This record gives sequence, structure tokens and C-alpha cells, in this order.
Amino acid sequence: SARKRRSKLEVELATCLAAYRRAAVHLHDCRIQRAQELSGRVMELMTELGMAGGSFELVVSHNPEGRASLRGDDELHINISANPGLAPGPLNKIASGGELSRISLAIKVAASGGSESVTQIFDEVDAGIGGDTANSVGRLLKRLSFKGQALCVTHLAQVAVCATHQLQVRKESGQVSTLVDTSLLDSENRVDEIARMLSGRISEQSRAHAIELLKAAGD
Repeated sequence: SARKRRSKLEVELATCLAAYRRAAVHLHDCRIQRAQELSGRVMELMTELGMAGGSFELVVSHNPEGRASLRGDDELHINISANPGLAPGPLNKIASGGELSRISLAIKVAASGGSESVTQIFDEVDAGIGGDTANSVGRLLKRLSFKGQALCVTHLAQVAVCATHQLQVRKESGQVSTLVDTSLLDSENRVDEIARMLSGRISEQSRAHAIELLKAAGD
């Protein structure tokens, strides 16, 4: 009868839901462990990227009464503090644009390990940094590109010299419209562009410095 059929389906549904809940708990336990490991690696990279003393925490919360889904019963939140002494808060409310880009870079590098070919784009990754931090950003971008392709818009010579290929972007404003032109730089033009990025003008000294940076980045 229909009543027996309904009862049977309800028992089967309860059995399946119980199995799902057990699997979701196991998945939650695995996520907690991986979240701690990834958070630690990201914080190490944040130090390299000029955010020493900051914190990064992947918070995995479990809702055993939630609606069943392919992703389990967890919700993931990211809390950060980009500066020492500041209480951690939600990533989307605490981080500036430049900090978001650098934290994104740190997460990508920390989580990389697969062999899939992907293209990742970074903008403002060099906002508010310089010196050795800029060198670290360049090295991390280069490391990330080994697993696919990393595109970066940058104004810093220390970052640009780490690229395999460098493009110059120029904007020309006319009376009617604004045009953006890009060109792939050959070796000679790249030296000139790095020299211009270093000092604002091309000179014998700035070109020598550019050649030195490019050589060091290629070693």
C-alpha cells in the first residue's frame, strides 16, 4: 500500500541521512586539521610580504542540523589582522585592497601543490610596499607561475624583473576617447623600462641597476 511504501522510504531516508551526517562530521574533522596547517603557512608568507605580526585564521564551523549538501555541514570564515596589536576580524571588512591581494597571493602559494594549469591575475599586489618586501612578492609570484601562469600589474621594478615576460602598458587620452596599448618588451627595451621604473628616467646608472636586478632575478 501507499502507506507502507511511504514508511519504507522514510526509513531509507533516515538511514541515508544518518550516513551523510557521519561523513559530514569526518569531513569537518579533516577540514579543521587542514585549516590549521594552511593558516600557519599563510601566516609565514604574510611575514615575507610585509605583514609581520598579523594573523590569519580559517574558521570552520559545523552545523549538524543544516540542510544536506555536497559540501557537507560546514561554513568557512576567514579572520585576519594585517597589523600587530589589532584584533582579528572578517577578511572582507578588515583588509585593504593591497592587503587583500597580498593575502590572496599567500593563500595561493600556501595551497599550491596540484599540477593543473591555471591562470591567476594579481592587481595592486605591490600597494604600499617596497624594499625587500617587494623582492619577496616577486619571488612568490614567480614560484606560483611554476604551476601555471601568474599575471601581475605592477609599478615596482623588483616585482617586474621576476617575470618571464614583461609587457608595457600605455594609456593615451584623446579628445574623444582613451586608448590603452600594450607591447611585449624585448631584452633591450626591458632594460630601459626597468630603468625608468627605478628612477623615473633612463640613464647609464639606472640601466646598470636594471641589468643587475634582471640578472639577480634570473639566477
